[in-house]
Amino acid sequence: MRLVTKNAILYERQTLALLNAQAHPNVPWTYIEDFESNKSSLLSQQYAGLRLPLSTEHIATVAKALATTHAMNCGAPYLP
Repeated sequence: MRLVTKNAILYERQTLALLNAQAHPNVPWTYIEDFESNKSSLLSQQYAGLRLPLSTEHIATVAKALATTHAMNCGAPYLP
């Protein structure tokens, strides 16, 4: 598995941890050590691959996945 690393602020780390705990198929696997520090902290994330042109059908599938993810998490205190 290829990984990428990046610095992420607290709410991004918390959001990715929540989405990974919910096992969303469209969210890359993410490893995070620090869930509490307000400072930017390093995380590792599964490489999602190259961006390719999407078909109309694929765009509809992605839109549905995003809508489902959003509906499941409305009201989470750290989501904007």
